[in-house]
Amino acid sequence: MQRYWGYILILVAASGWGMVGPLCLYCIKAGMTPVEIAFWRALIGGCLLCAHAAFTGTLHLQSGRDGLALFVFGALCIAGMFGAFQSAVQQGGAALAVILMYTVPVWVAVASRIIFKEILTRVKLLAIGISLGGVVFISLSGSTGVEAVTPTAVFLGLASGFLYSGHYIFSKFFLNRYSPFALYGCSMLSAALVCLPFADLSMERVYAAWAPLLFLCAVCSYVSYWTYSEGLKRVEPTRAVILASVDPMVGILAAWLWWDEFFSPSGWVGAALILVAVFLIITDGGKAPARAGRFER
Repeated sequence: MQRYWGYILILVAASGWGMVGPLCLYCIKAGMTPVEIAFWRALIGGCLLCAHAAFTGTLHLQSGRDGLALFVFGALCIAGMFGAFQSAVQQGGAALAVILMYTVPVWVAVASRIIFKEILTRVKLLAIGISLGGVVFISLSGSTGVEAVTPTAVFLGLASGFLYSGHYIFSKFFLNRYSPFALYGCSMLSAALVCLPFADLSMERVYAAWAPLLFLCAVCSYVSYWTYSEGLKRVEPTRAVILASVDPMVGILAAWLWWDEFFSPSGWVGAALILVAVFLIITDGGKAPARAGRFER
């Protein structure tokens, strides 16, 4: 029963992550800008994570150099990823942003080869080729039924996945020495600080979108990460990653039900190819990419 409870926790986390794109669209429809959403996500999410770390006695830094690294990571891989993802939602719709963000394991495979000299197996090379084919099909799909699929929207979606891959590299160096709650809590507060000068903040817009914004910050970020962490204590990492792969399906389903978004036949082929590529990478040799920063979606 303990094992099944772990599966349930991971599925809850993945469902929360899958809701990020559609919830961001709610905030955008209420008049919030992508940078404004990024600021509040980083600020509220960072405060909750730091509070958790403080409660568990793990909120600390070992050196000023580590603090600088956290700031740079927050500025590039969190503020940049949040901004790119929410801009992709604004430009091309939630379904498009969700599926292009999910190219992150492909980016991780390439980055791991360059930085850690990890071997690119034939399966991973095949997956990279399949993923590129999927991006081409999505680019040619025309629209998601509501928003046009433009080169800008595709670029922003891929950029969010690329920046997200930095979480894997960062985790490799720091998660053996720091609590993930402290690590990502401090990084998110750094991201909020970076976003602040560029965010046209309006409490009127926050009031208009308070429910989806609060759900986005508290549930999709903090609660999803907490349940995923607890699930990992009960489920093998590779199985956990595969289970968590339901999140793009949740995002696409929510975008369809809430916003009437849907891919053209070409778009569905592209989405399927990307999911196949991800599955090949995370099951190759039984090794899965690190997911420590997964809640950052």
